[in-house]
Amino acid sequence: MSEKPDDDGPDPAARKGFAERSERSTASSRRMRAAEQRGTVLLIDDDDSVRRSVRRMVESDGYHVTEVGDGEEGLRLLHEGLRPAAILLDVSMPKLNGYQFRIRQLGAPELARIPTIIVSGEADHPDTTRLQAAGYVSKPFSRN
Repeated sequence: MSEKPDDDGPDPAARKGFAERSERSTASSRRMRAAEQRGTVLLIDDDDSVRRSVRRMVESDGYHVTEVGDGEEGLRLLHEGLRPAAILLDVSMPKLNGYQFRIRQLGAPELARIPTIIVSGEADHPDTTRLQAAGYVSKPFSRN
């Protein structure tokens, strides 16, 4: 005697796997749409682990993140036409540090109006007034 094939479609485990993949895909699509609506944040920091951590936090708030490891690369992207909603800028970096980056950014009228938030692990807070920064975030930091 042979068994009759199940006409109810895939087995329950296969249906569950499909549902989970579909849910992840839908969530990913929602994040992408939100990022398109909110815009891009340019993250400039020479520390890979800091960039990964900040990227996760910023993306979870619905932004797309473009990240670079130094100020020179950040300026290059801006001069090539990137117009982020905001810039998160580390102060202490090799090549072109955050102070030097900000001075050059402020010298270019089309770039000067991009809100820039200083991110620093320095014990003394940088002079955000002099740098005309939109804000300051101290490292290490948490989501709270």
